[in-house]
Amino acid sequence: MSEKYLGKIIRVEFGIVKDYPFLFGITYEFSYSCWNVCGHDVVNTDLDNSEIELGRMLKGVLNTMKDAKVNDIYELTGKPVELIINDGQFKSFRILKEVI
Repeated sequence: MSEKYLGKIIRVEFGIVKDYPFLFGITYEFSYSCWNVCGHDVVNTDLDNSEIELGRMLKGVLNTMKDAKVNDIYELTGKPVELIINDGQFKSFRILKEVI
């Protein structure tokens, strides 16, 4: 069952995933209702279609930054979000543009 929660971004990391050098992308940590949850959008750069997936991932990051009205990825920290949690697991998020 999917549930929506209000929260905020408390940490953002962008680059190669530590301990997994074939993964590249963005990792978020969110805070909501006294809980923290992580979400990510990473690409396996060892796969043949990695260029297409990198483009998709970067477009998503760009759209998130535009919605949050920031110029630097790390400025996303503290931005309000709506989280979708499905059976206790992170599913997705969106920046609350109407609050910014």
